[in-house]
Amino acid sequence: SMPYGHFGDGCVHARIDFPFHEQHGRRVYREFLVDAAKLVASYGGSMSGEHGDGRARGELLPLMYSTEAMAAFAAVKAVFDPDDILNPGVVVRPLPFDVDLRPKPRPALKLAYHKDLAAEVHKCIGVGKCRADTEGAVMCPSYLATLDEKDSTRGRARVLQELVNGTL
Repeated sequence: SMPYGHFGDGCVHARIDFPFHEQHGRRVYREFLVDAAKLVASYGGSMSGEHGDGRARGELLPLMYSTEAMAAFAAVKAVFDPDDILNPGVVVRPLPFDVDLRPKPRPALKLAYHKDLAAEVHKCIGVGKCRADTEGAVMCPSYLATLDEKDSTRGRARVLQELVNGTL
């Protein structure tokens, strides 16, 4: 598929479609991300992105920060958030970055749409790009069905993703 991405202010924003539908997909994803993080760190780059560290990078922060710095982060969090309510499992004691990956679409799902809806919904990054192309055409099937703006982009994409992966 066509990769999505752009460069801006020192950040590389990219959407790479890893083969999660294949048995080895998560391994390929993990190996790629760890190798990329090591490369970035070797040049003095940052694991942090424009939206912070988050679940996608927390596990990789020790490649960028020393053991002492990571311990300091934990100490500050313990003082200001002793019950671990704010962003648990992100920077301090992070969960593995591949633990919450979106499940693959159910192959049996069939809906009337000119493309494979399950695959298209799975690719959605929720920025509404499908709603605002220059030709006036839109991808968002819920918007096309109702022509009501409330049924477009982020909220509808999340509902469709949950429908497709069986977690609705």
